[in-house]
Amino acid sequence: MRLRSVAWGLLMFGCGGGGSAGADAEAATQLAFEPDAPPAVAAFAQAADTLLALARSASFDAAVLGDPALYSGTDSTTPTQPGVMASVYFETAGLVPALEALRDRRAGVEADAGVGAAIASRVALDFTTGFASTGPADAFGGSTWAARRIGRSLDAYLVITATLGLEERSAAGWDRAVAALFDAQGAPHALGARIAEGDAHCGGDSLEGARAALAAVRGPFADALEALGRPDALDRLTIQAGDSPEYDAAVPVVVAHLDAGLVGAFVALLDAPGFDGRAQAEADALWTALSARARALDPELDDAVTIALGQADAAGIDRAALRGAVLSTFGVTCATAP
Repeated sequence: MRLRSVAWGLLMFGCGGGGSAGADAEAATQLAFEPDAPPAVAAFAQAADTLLALARSASFDAAVLGDPALYSGTDSTTPTQPGVMASVYFETAGLVPALEALRDRRAGVEADAGVGAAIASRVALDFTTGFASTGPADAFGGSTWAARRIGRSLDAYLVITATLGLEERSAAGWDRAVAALFDAQGAPHALGARIAEGDAHCGGDSLEGARAALAAVRGPFADALEALGRPDALDRLTIQAGDSPEYDAAVPVVVAHLDAGLVGAFVALLDAPGFDGRAQAEADALWTALSARARALDPELDDAVTIALGQADAAGIDRAALRGAVLSTFGVTCATAP
């Protein structure tokens, strides 16, 4: 069973405390997916980071976005042009089908069987219109605007996948959740890196809170899984509610940290100096990762944010009103003044 066979040094790495540099390095490298573990989420996380880095690069132009017609539907299973966003997105093996198949079944939100297909459709449209755009690059629908929205479009996939992985209560689901947050060396990437941006802006501790909660419950979770009987090489064993009270208590704590961290990241975009179409595009895509939770808390807030971010002119967005409403509804504080 992977939860026993993988040393869980990742979750303790970077959490403070003593220990030599050699011990920290050893702990960081002990986390590895077992040979029977599909590394898809880790690959998708890497693609998410690459897409956002390319979109934010100082040298960005339409060639970096790429012509989707050249890469969509090819037989390549790895990006043939890693410096081109269309190649990274369409040629990362399994990424587009996984996104299209994503269904939101998280506890506490309305089920949405089409969320992944909707995101994939939006990304495809952004590639097509952004690459063909002849207007200002940073303006609504321009090449940079489209690239920034594409660069944040996997945020929703990652947070839904991480949450569902934990709610699945299997070792494989646990691995998927961690892979969305941390790389094999213990550093935050993808969803973890986005949450770290929110923590840095708002003075939060969502990433380390999630890491600490996962670390604390790992042992009781493994014990509950192994109590079910013979270890399953495919990690299909799952515990049920009540099998591990510690795990039951930890999952909502981790999920709350994920949501709070993304709220901080959203506010960081609203507070961006010289807020323009680029920040608007990122915020619009990021809101997809928060929309279902917001709708469960206050449907009117979700409508208001969606309408505001859909404006063609970023200067017309009342960022202060959005900021206050989102922080209040999610119960998150931000130490940085708007």
